[in-house]
Formats: sequence, C-alpha cells, structure tokens
Amino acid sequence: MLQNERVHNEVIIKRLPENNRDSDAVNEICSTVQALVKPFSLHRLGKLQPGRPCLLKATFSSSFDARAFMAKIDETKKTGTQPMVQNISCRPGHTREERALYKKRSPSVYKLNQQSGPDQSYSLRKDGKIWRFVRMDSGAWKRDTSWVDPPTSTAANQDADPDTNTQNQNSTAANASPDAGNEGNGLRA
Repeated sequence: MLQNERVHNEVIIKRLPENNRDSDAVNEICSTVQALVKPFSLHRLGKLQPGRPCLLKATFSSSFDARAFMAKIDETKKTGTQPMVQNISCRPGHTREERALYKKRSPSVYKLNQQSGPDQSYSLRKDGKIWRFVRMDSGAWKRDTSWVDPPTSTAANQDADPDTNTQNQNSTAANASPDAGNEGNGLRA
C-alpha cells in the first residue's frame, strides 16, 4: 500500500534532453514555470537510445506537490512563451496495476477512435475507464455522460465494441424502457 501511495508523488517527464545535469535542468524548469515546489529525487528510466532521451522520474514530497508542478507546466505551455517547457511533457506516476490496465485497454480505445467519426473521440482515463467525447456545434468537446464504458473483461474479450457487448444482446424488457436506468449495464442511452 505504501508503494502505491508513493507512486502518486511522482511525475514522469518526457523529452527532457539528457545531460549530466538533470537537477539543474529541472530547477531551471521550476524557476521558469514559477513552481514553488521542487522534486527531492530525480531518476532516468529505461535504456539509452540514440536521439531519444530517457524518461525522467521526479519524486515530490507529496501527491499535492506533484500535481501542483504538473499544473504549472500545463499553465505555462498554454501561454506558449517558454520554448524550454513547450518541448517537454509530464504525466503522473502510475502503479504497476495501473500501467497494466492502461496497456490492456489502450488497443480498445485505439480501435474505438478508428471506428468513430470526426465529431466523437474516446479517451482512456487514469483509472482505466473509457470516456466518449463529442464535438458540440460551437466546436468545443464535451464528455458524453450517456455513453457507458463497457466492462473491462467484456471489452478485452470483444475488442471493446459496445455494439457486440453480450449485455446488449441479452437485455430484457426491463431495459427496453427509456426510464429503466441504463447505468452500468453497457447500454448506450
């Protein structure tokens, strides 16, 4: 349990050029984005490949500090004024189980996105759930809360195609009513 909590104190930084001064580079990023928190530990992950920097794991004293750091990075990237920050990408640390679930569900999301039109998109969330987004008339994207993520075991067995979900095929007259509450049964509203 302690390890699972500790992993949420980590931020994985991608595309930060490798040199022997990772600490100086991260301190410079913190100054650039005006982050009040700094990591107490830095560690490169993976094998060295030419032309591709290894991931950098930055460990903070709390998950709040890690999220605050990522928020400052995102905020600065939106302004587009700092080229050093524009090149990097950050994501929160994940447990082994979260990484396995992501790896398992990622092909299903890819397939859903390939089958969908230009006005809808599917996103794999950190908790392993799939969300569907639709483009509004204004051009903004909004989550479609009426769409229900297929169960993980069924999604893996049937490539996450909600139209072939066995629960959809076996639905009874109780679910045929629009007021019957389709939540959690794999049906789209």
